[in-house]
Amino acid sequence: ALNSVASLIHDNPDKAEKMVLLLAKFFRYSTNAKSQYYSSLSDELEMVKTYLEVEKVRFEDRLSYEIQVENSQLLHLQIPQFLIQPIVENAIKHSISKISTQGKIKILIQEENKQLLIEIGDNGVPFPENFQVGYGLRSTQEKLRLLGGKDARMEIENGDFKKIKLFLNI
Repeated sequence: ALNSVASLIHDNPDKAEKMVLLLAKFFRYSTNAKSQYYSSLSDELEMVKTYLEVEKVRFEDRLSYEIQVENSQLLHLQIPQFLIQPIVENAIKHSISKISTQGKIKILIQEENKQLLIEIGDNGVPFPENFQVGYGLRSTQEKLRLLGGKDARMEIENGDFKKIKLFLNI
């Protein structure tokens, strides 16, 4: 992101300023966290929106996103901090950035079988057949195991619009 700002300073100062302000908001969130382990789903989604807006400055019309929360009561739930953003970052870095058409990220939050389901999907490059989780997904799995409750888990669905589903106890 900082390299993107540096390249924009001379070519498009207004975009560079917008990106710096968004990054400042993102960093404030990460340094002002009240708890080092949990935050509200609402706060997490606000941080993810800020991150996606930074990436929209970078990718312009090549990136769109949608965040859908089926029940606003879910926004008050406490979830492990920085659970969603690393998956969104992976989707942009390893998938959306590799396509020439418009990339789309969709985040769906709902209750399913008395669990919180956080589904992050994208239309970028599908996972390879011999896909193995890297650091980002592995750390998310570990965070779920430690902080998400006894039935917390992650599921991966491949396809044209691949999805990573996170299940947490409510």
